[in-house]
Amino acid sequence: MPRSSSRRSLGRRLLRLAQLVALGALAWVVWERVTFERAHWHADYRQLRAHLEGAYANLLWARDAGGVDLVALDARTRRALDEASTDRQARAAIAEFLAAFHDGHLRIDRVKLSKRLERWWAELGSEPAAPVELGPDTPAAEACAALGFGERDGSFGPALREAPGLSALPPADNGFAAATLDRPGKRWGLLRIHSFDAHAMGSACQRAWEPFREGLEGPCDEECRDRFVYTAVPNRILAELTERITALQQAGIDALLVDLMHNGGGNDWVDPAARLLTARPLVCPRLAFIRHPHWSERLRAQGAEVDEDLRQPQPEADLARLRQARARLDRLAAQAEARCELSSVWTDPSSPGCSNLVEDEYYACGLFGYLEPGSLPQARTRGLMFEALRYDYTAGIYQGPLVVLVDGHTASAAEYFAAMLQDDEAAVVVGERTHGSGCGYTSGGVPVVLEHSELRIVLPDCQRRRRDGSNELAGIAPDRAVGWQPDDDPSTRAQRLLDVLDAL
Repeated sequence: MPRSSSRRSLGRRLLRLAQLVALGALAWVVWERVTFERAHWHADYRQLRAHLEGAYANLLWARDAGGVDLVALDARTRRALDEASTDRQARAAIAEFLAAFHDGHLRIDRVKLSKRLERWWAELGSEPAAPVELGPDTPAAEACAALGFGERDGSFGPALREAPGLSALPPADNGFAAATLDRPGKRWGLLRIHSFDAHAMGSACQRAWEPFREGLEGPCDEECRDRFVYTAVPNRILAELTERITALQQAGIDALLVDLMHNGGGNDWVDPAARLLTARPLVCPRLAFIRHPHWSERLRAQGAEVDEDLRQPQPEADLARLRQARARLDRLAAQAEARCELSSVWTDPSSPGCSNLVEDEYYACGLFGYLEPGSLPQARTRGLMFEALRYDYTAGIYQGPLVVLVDGHTASAAEYFAAMLQDDEAAVVVGERTHGSGCGYTSGGVPVVLEHSELRIVLPDCQRRRRDGSNELAGIAPDRAVGWQPDDDPSTRAQRLLDVLDAL
């Protein structure tokens, strides 16, 4: 066949293909518009607003302190839904509504699956995989994989890795990177905490499983798994953190820097982790929470647990503490059951006259802001009284000068760590303002699935309050700003940080 004829044939095929693609795209555009139900999206939006009124902890703060004009935002969102002609456009309007609150814990968590994916998901669900049985013979790697543990990179970022004079400590079966940094007249110890999520530390999980399984006499049931995941693994992590701090002190450091850059938060072991680094009796932040059955039922259930402890022999001083806690739980639960009507916030900028938050005495670490290590030894509810009592650790193993390094990606539980040490003047915070995620979800929070679009929205049900009463959602401002610029290369970032450290 002549070459020119071949080219013409290829051209015709490409033209037909382009026509088919264009026809398919046109059909999709038409289908989107034909199947679009604007009334359903407006109904979903009304459902979302009503849910925020009762279950979103930062709703009034966003208006009063965060600069969000709720009346204008509502009008803008309704107008966007009126103008939408496809599900994609309507979904974008809902996403923009949520983004206006600048709250990392308020977001669309799941979108509706396509019909094909729904069928595939249903087929998967028709034959659910049997859970992996864990027991004394289960290898550590298999056990930790079955429990959802993985490994996240825990190395130092370029702002420290490029610093001259840095000398890394050997790994030594430890999940935390550590190094010394020699500067004129001072040796710094550097400790990297890359995450407070225990599930991001699979190697620590494996090291915890080996001694844990030796105590098993049969299969590890749900209670056994919870004990391992929420107690044994955090205790192993705290032990490894302690080992690193001790090794740095043995290396002759004059001051310690804890690197929390890009630490997005995690679990409750953050509280005792902070207490390792100071002899000060750190008072954890106050916690405000939503007036909602999610909280009232939780508090009532905790009250029943305390009743069990009150029926057991306890030292008189401990009984007095437990009675105080029991009375506080009743008071808090009653307040959580008293609802506040906030539907007017979308149309009226004036104060609604009430709050959807309980702001009585309650703390991010439990019913008390501080209890001495070893308190309430016979009480099964000691962890409800004060979170750190759940764990094995030694407070104040380091008592020297302390710096906490943060950046705009430091969030959630990592902000808790930095804020508590800063508020109690136990550390100097260096870097840049943190992300501003604040408190997240207690016991899973109170998510909502919108009726028609089936979007799943997650939202925080609590606020952590700083010592001055401000909301941690505003971010943690450093005591010493480093002044990093977006176009800084690694060596420039390192030098800017060293300049600040040298001035401390």
